[in-house]
Amino acid sequence: MATSQLSDSRMRLIVYALAVAVAACHGQGPLEVGGAPSRTLYTSVGRELHLTLGTVGPGAYSSPPVVSGGAVQFVAVAYVGPSTPGGVQQMFRLRAVATGLAVVHFQHTDPARSVDDTIVVR
Repeated sequence: MATSQLSDSRMRLIVYALAVAVAACHGQGPLEVGGAPSRTLYTSVGRELHLTLGTVGPGAYSSPPVVSGGAVQFVAVAYVGPSTPGGVQQMFRLRAVATGLAVVHFQHTDPARSVDDTIVVR
């Protein structure tokens, strides 16, 4: 009997986790991403993306970023969070406007720190 209850509990947990994952994929809230640069992101038409990029040392990312393709449009940029001695954080807001692929180039004042993200809009 205990094994059956444990199995039922695990099954409920799995179903709940899947429901949360599906809701997150199909939600209309912003997709928020920070951290590792040069990645591929997936989103759906109409969804807003919040991409946070941090700097180490002096410099910042230029605004607006260069967006290739018509799947994504730039909305705004803002400095977020407290500045640290290491640098600042900038949150770029983008909106997925059509299905397709877009490459977003974030140009840093130090070209070696520039970031290219690929966004696939479904």
